[in-house]
Amino acid sequence: MSTTDKADIARKWTTKGDLCNPAEIRKAEDGLAGVGVGLLNMFGLGFIVDPMNPLQEKLSDNQSTIQNIYNSSLVTFVKDQSSMNKKIVEALQSNQQEIQSFINLHDELIDENITKVDISLVFISLMSLVIVIYILIS
Repeated sequence: MSTTDKADIARKWTTKGDLCNPAEIRKAEDGLAGVGVGLLNMFGLGFIVDPMNPLQEKLSDNQSTIQNIYNSSLVTFVKDQSSMNKKIVEALQSNQQEIQSFINLHDELIDENITKVDISLVFISLMSLVIVIYILIS
C-alpha cells in the first residue's frame, strides 16, 4: 500500500466526520432512530435493526487496513533484515583472517596481563610474609 493510498484513506475518514460524536444536525435524527430501536427491543424485535452495525463494519475495515499495513511493513522489514544479515556474513567471511589475528592478539594480551597479575600477587604475598615474620620476631 503506497503512501498516497494511506493519505486517501485518512482523508476519506476525516471528511465523513466523527461518527461517535455526530454533529448537532444529526442528533435529532439519531434520537428518533434510538427511540425506534428501543421500541423494537421492547417487543423482542431488536435483532431487526442493529444501530452499531455501521460502526462495527467501519471498525472492522479499519482494523483490516491497519493489519495489512502492518503485514506489508513486516515483510519489508524481514526482507531488509535478511539482506543485512547476508552482507554481515559476507563481511565476516571476507575479513576472516583479520578477525582471527585480532582474536589471537587479544588472547595474547589477556595472557600477558594475567602473568603480570600473577607476579604482582606473588610479590604482595612475599611482602606480607616478610612483614608477618618481622612482627613475630620483634
